[in-house]
Amino acid sequence: MKTRVLALATLLVLVLAACGGDDAGTTSAEEPEAEAEATSAEEPAEEPEEAEPDEAEPEEEATSAEEPEEEAEEEPAASGDEAPEEVLFLNPAANDLLYGFGLISADRGLDQELGVSLQVESTGGSGFATQQLVAGNAPFGSPVAPDVFLANEQGADLRFLGCQHQTNIFVVTVPEDSEIQSIEELEGRPIGVTELGGGEFPTLRGALGSVGLSEEDVEVIPIGTGGPQTLRAIEDGTVEAFTGSFVDVAFLGVAGLELRDITPEAVGDVPGACLVGSQEAIDADPERAQAVTELWRESIRLAAEEPDEIFDMLCGEVPEQCEPEESARALFDANNSLAQPSPDAEIGVVSVEALQRLSDFMVEVGLIEEAPEDVSDYISEFAMTG
Repeated sequence: MKTRVLALATLLVLVLAACGGDDAGTTSAEEPEAEAEATSAEEPAEEPEEAEPDEAEPEEEATSAEEPEEEAEEEPAASGDEAPEEVLFLNPAANDLLYGFGLISADRGLDQELGVSLQVESTGGSGFATQQLVAGNAPFGSPVAPDVFLANEQGADLRFLGCQHQTNIFVVTVPEDSEIQSIEELEGRPIGVTELGGGEFPTLRGALGSVGLSEEDVEVIPIGTGGPQTLRAIEDGTVEAFTGSFVDVAFLGVAGLELRDITPEAVGDVPGACLVGSQEAIDADPERAQAVTELWRESIRLAAEEPDEIFDMLCGEVPEQCEPEESARALFDANNSLAQPSPDAEIGVVSVEALQRLSDFMVEVGLIEEAPEDVSDYISEFAMTG
């Protein structure tokens, strides 16, 4: 038991590590041109000696007159070297293996190609990221889909630009050898969560509500984010079920605790983390919003289709997040599987049907009072829908 707890503590570095990355440098190509100018400037000095000083002046003027033409030819190259616009982007967790959009786009030159560079900052979860978007403290971020509905019902004007996870990132689980087989059997039992009010609460409430239960019918206990405290609470029976993210479940699995997913399909088959922006930020600069969307979507596609190359690159940039490597790779692969749960799934797509299902379900279980007349109103024109 002690060995497994120590191993798990090491793994937590993966989630708590801050995002980072180096900017690519530029190389100046002006020296050869400078030499050419110096050579041309010396040529008049080789004219016949009998030339009077005042006769040499026109030659100097002719030489200098040519210089603007050379500078004009250099302008296109200089504009191509302009730094891309930095755009603040909020991630719900400090982990580049999950949300490495900025590092991937910089490595593949997407920021130079599209003219935007993501300035990634990690927040204290999806709820906090949503609050910052609503407050106008950041134009774009990656909260979970239910938080967008909750915010918009309260008067916010957030829009979906894409969805990274095509299925719910939160799950309700029980130990593999548990006698519990369904949500109905959780009535009267203790259920662990990462923290009270955490991002998994909409999933837990929805799962309980789908069988006519509420939080009052169970005992909800915060037991941490997949660390040693979480492991102990599940193994010693303090809780009989655990609701958390796929990251929490992956860490517990690495520590040797196998969990079984009992999340109802109606709750599990909904979008997870999505690219979201405020309508105000989108309207303020539509071209920027479109560029951010394209960069974000292409970064996810590269991670899913070139996993070995992208994983190695990320580990080179943030090696502290890749120790131990086996566990880091398991987390990276699990994240990719949510981005493309089936071969025919479109990466980054916003499913109108899935959002409608999520909206109706949130109304049914009392998370929001009423669904929007058309969930398409919550989707930006720059999103790819399906």
